[in-house]
Amino acid sequence: MDNLKVLKRDTLRYKKNSLPANLALLGLLFNCLYFCILYGFKTSTMSIDGETQTTWFATILIGASVILTLVMLLVNFLASEGIKGYKKHFCIVLLVLAAVQIARIFIYPSYVLKYSEQFNLTYFWIPGDGTLPGIMMIVWLCASAACLIASAIIGYINCRELESHLAEVESGKVDMDELFARDRDEIVASTSADNSVKEVE
Repeated sequence: MDNLKVLKRDTLRYKKNSLPANLALLGLLFNCLYFCILYGFKTSTMSIDGETQTTWFATILIGASVILTLVMLLVNFLASEGIKGYKKHFCIVLLVLAAVQIARIFIYPSYVLKYSEQFNLTYFWIPGDGTLPGIMMIVWLCASAACLIASAIIGYINCRELESHLAEVESGKVDMDELFARDRDEIVASTSADNSVKEVE
């Protein structure tokens, strides 16, 4: 059983860290779904207590949001490629991205839900106020953050396993050539025994 575990860990040397990388890309996809809703709002002014106010969709804040989105998309993609190559420090990058996604919930989604009656947006071909889009923005941000956190955790575990295995191989604690030879001999012995049984039958 221990040999099987060692062999399984050894395969990490020859394959990409695909699951965390795919989870990071899934987080990027949910981020795209979020900003597709966010940038669908066109309301520039709204009336509160009879007073006309400029919405956050017509201020410099929306420009900062666009820049943040572009930076996050780029960093997210680079992090997915980095974690695919077992670069452990990208786990921290993924966690930071997840934290940013969670923080974003308290900006535009909260704003839209607070003044939902002031916004009109057709979502999934359903016309209405900002309630449904606001809720869906929170859902997409939470889903994105969850994928990024999962990517960071799984990626870190795989990176640690590979580092530990390589350290054992380099120190001589694990001899993969000997292990492969032993497994080959066991397979040959097992095959010979099966052939002997068939001949007796």
